[in-house]
Amino acid sequence: MILIKKAIRSMLSNKRAYIACIVLLAIGIIIYCSMGISIDTLEVRKDEYYKEYELADGFGELTAIPKAALHSVEKIEGIKEVKGRIVTEARVLMENNNKIMTLRLISYDKNNLSRLNSFRIKGGSFKETNDIAIGDSFLTAHNLKISDHIKVLMNHKEVNLNIVATAESPEYVYIIRGVEDFIPDPETFNIAFAEEETLSGILGMEGIYNNIVFSLEEGYRFDDVKIELEDVLKPYGIISLYPVEDQSSYAMLDQEIKSNKSMTTQIPMIFVAMAVIILYLMLKRIIEQDRMQIGMMRAFGYSKLKVLMHYVFYGGLTGLAAGILGVWLGVLLSGTFIEMYNEFFKLPEGGDLKSINYIIGGMLIALAAGVFGALLGSVKILNLSPADAMRPEAPKNQKGDILKILPFLRHILNSKGNMAVRNISRSKVRSLFLIIGIMFSFSLIAFMSSYGGMIDSMLFSQFEKAQIYDGKINFKSPVYAEEAENTVKNIENIIYSEAIAEIPIEINYKHLKTGSSLTGLKNDAALYKIYDTEFKRYYKLDYNSLIMTNAIAEKLECKIGDKIKIKSPYFKEDLELVVTEIITQNLGASVFIDFRYLSDLMGTKPMATAVIFTSDNMENVKQQIIDGSNIKSVEDTGQVLTNYKNLLASYDGMMVVMEFMAIIVAFAIIYNTSTVSLSERKREYATLRVMGMQIKEVAQIMNIEHWILCIMGMVLGIPFTRLLKIAVKEMVDVDLFTFPVSTEMTAYIGGAAGCILAVIIANKTSEKYIKKFDMVEVLKERE
Repeated sequence: MILIKKAIRSMLSNKRAYIACIVLLAIGIIIYCSMGISIDTLEVRKDEYYKEYELADGFGELTAIPKAALHSVEKIEGIKEVKGRIVTEARVLMENNNKIMTLRLISYDKNNLSRLNSFRIKGGSFKETNDIAIGDSFLTAHNLKISDHIKVLMNHKEVNLNIVATAESPEYVYIIRGVEDFIPDPETFNIAFAEEETLSGILGMEGIYNNIVFSLEEGYRFDDVKIELEDVLKPYGIISLYPVEDQSSYAMLDQEIKSNKSMTTQIPMIFVAMAVIILYLMLKRIIEQDRMQIGMMRAFGYSKLKVLMHYVFYGGLTGLAAGILGVWLGVLLSGTFIEMYNEFFKLPEGGDLKSINYIIGGMLIALAAGVFGALLGSVKILNLSPADAMRPEAPKNQKGDILKILPFLRHILNSKGNMAVRNISRSKVRSLFLIIGIMFSFSLIAFMSSYGGMIDSMLFSQFEKAQIYDGKINFKSPVYAEEAENTVKNIENIIYSEAIAEIPIEINYKHLKTGSSLTGLKNDAALYKIYDTEFKRYYKLDYNSLIMTNAIAEKLECKIGDKIKIKSPYFKEDLELVVTEIITQNLGASVFIDFRYLSDLMGTKPMATAVIFTSDNMENVKQQIIDGSNIKSVEDTGQVLTNYKNLLASYDGMMVVMEFMAIIVAFAIIYNTSTVSLSERKREYATLRVMGMQIKEVAQIMNIEHWILCIMGMVLGIPFTRLLKIAVKEMVDVDLFTFPVSTEMTAYIGGAAGCILAVIIANKTSEKYIKKFDMVEVLKERE
């Protein structure tokens, strides 16, 4: 009990240092708990949703397959169940709304009770022909409600559809047309479900499907059935065939979970490691101060282990306080993260949060960090005998005087500067820790400050350097390029147009494979250029060249000169092509090829799947082409940019919080280090005061020391910022999104400003501490 009281008194006398350490350790636990709980919540809801509604293992888009032919697919070894569907996209027609709004209508068979790839209906039921259940985000975006009617354009005729319910599907947790869209836009694209009889009657597809979904027997993978499945489906016109892992919604959600899981463990450990080092330095200093007390405790019969546990108690109490604070705030903050995910991923509410795992885990990490840090600082007690403890510690030999090694410093610095430099060289471990702490804080602030610049850089490089068109018309089926260009040119308000071809492909290299798109561009293309964001240069396409973006190259682990195999329903056979160039792009993942060369590979005249154009009135253009029968969608670059910025703006608040945390980290490290330094040098500073130095002059010695170490830490922080960005890039990259690793100057200035602010606050605090020195008492203390 006496030792516990002594520990509490000692901690109270150094309360500011312990509070700073608790805050630092708590920040790590907050990140661990908040991100961990939110990601686990997302994963639990995902797994339950996929299981309850039996998300398919594979998907196929076909030209047309008779209902009776599904039996031949189901007979393939490894395939458990097959379901046919009609999937079509319909243009939504609304008065006083010129936007191209599309609904992806999916059929369901009311007589088929199979749960395979089923959907969830909320708020109503199907009763009449032309009834639909629609995504609720579409209703919200257009101020619609259940029982309203909408008009759509299908099969060249206008059809009135009755909204009878809202619907959610595990296939569309992240509602985008395809991976090329990346950003959900509920106002212009959404999903709806209708009875099979309704869609087949409107489209004239009685007894015919254009889409299949299937599940696999346990133990089978998509690759096990793919070849035989392709053989069976080939007569029905395969457009695409892919596993659930390549389905856009599944891939986006899966990538979000995987990348954030890695961050959940890696980022908090940095803060925990910093807290451990601070505790080590603090306990090391306290033990040096308590040598005589330790000797007395040993002389009175306290065992080495009991004395050791007394000092480990300091760390345990620190860890306990940090754990309680971190877990509490982490659980609260997790709700904010969950709400943020709910904006993008349409998952049912509920699900086990697994909070208890992170509450216990966070407490254990905090306690373990506290105990470990204290143990490192106090373990030398085991080698300390009572007699040795009663004597002052022998002075350490100082190897080398930095002022002798670098004599020019004597002429640059004044006497206080020389003393500060010597203090740095005498306390190498503490100085190195402060440099590392400043380096980490500088990099963290610079990284967070560069967030907005990174996004602007990504959007600028993509939409002002590469895709410099105002709009893009995507066709449902390929058309002759020359005919498409001429037709688009004749539309009022279109200034210039170019045909491009984008076809789905599967790329194989050695044992790796990935899905992508093969983009055919004209050699002299003016609206879609191949731009490398890292080297800031453009590339031209030769007739037989093939240029690949970095995201695909990294996934396939291929390099320039390698031969890759490309499969596509547009090719009669698989092709082997050589990678001639790999470029860096922050948005998008594609393979570029010459437009003429692609046509020759397809064995057709030049065909276009889209036309890109510039316009002086996009709204008027969209109004003119809204009824085009072969138009799949119209992309407005301005609207795409707005969607990107709206999505990424939701992270701004989190970035500000992280910047604030980084400044706290810098202050905690500097403050604790200065506190340790002050405690060790009380007698030295008191002597200087007795000799006539003013308080500000004494404080100036420590200030100079801090500024020197701060500058060194900030200089090292510049390359460390790049390494931090590379690490984050590896953790969070998805196929269509790559973090740039370059950093603008304003971010470095922000990092420097944050560290300078922390040093100023720490210096002011140290000056107040020096004022409180009782010089008589300090000088009475033994050396």
